[in-house]
Amino acid sequence: MKLILLSGFAFLLYSCGSAGTSDRQGPPAPDPIEEVKEIFTGRMSGYDSVSVAETDSTYAYFVLPKTEEFSTEKELFGEFSIDKKTVQTGDLNGDGLDDAVVQYSFTPHLENNTLIYFKILLQNGGKLEESGEIYGGGRCEGPILEIREIKKGVIYFAGSEYAAGDPCCCPSVKKEYRFRVENGRIVTSAE
Repeated sequence: MKLILLSGFAFLLYSCGSAGTSDRQGPPAPDPIEEVKEIFTGRMSGYDSVSVAETDSTYAYFVLPKTEEFSTEKELFGEFSIDKKTVQTGDLNGDGLDDAVVQYSFTPHLENNTLIYFKILLQNGGKLEESGEIYGGGRCEGPILEIREIKKGVIYFAGSEYAAGDPCCCPSVKKEYRFRVENGRIVTSAE
């Protein structure tokens, strides 16, 4: 509600919009999940057999060969799954705009291992563009990373590393990992 004075008369102006959004300027921030889906859709366009499934927590692309004769050296077959619930946003490059980190996984066709990745997206002209990705581990391949937050341009991860004798299910050494974007590259960060 705003009070407006015009020619000696007072008017009350009521806004029907959502609370807290009436003073927002500029276009809405791009949706990181939609941007990653667009990236995957473009990459999957060259494959013959692609199906897509969506649940409350994931958006999955199933890329399968037409026959059992295929070369994993040339093509990546399996499931690419975007995790909707692990998206983090924050300014990664100091331009004052919200960038994003989106977790996705890849389970290779006919293998029993899921590999985790974190796609880094920087905002450019109202669109999020892929800047690179961070490998987040896999079964018996550590460290296994879980994103915690983006703060002051740094991406913070909780990591679990394998100690000697740890089974594949349960890495026991806990450690924090930090990354930042520097000159368009993803680098480890001391802070």
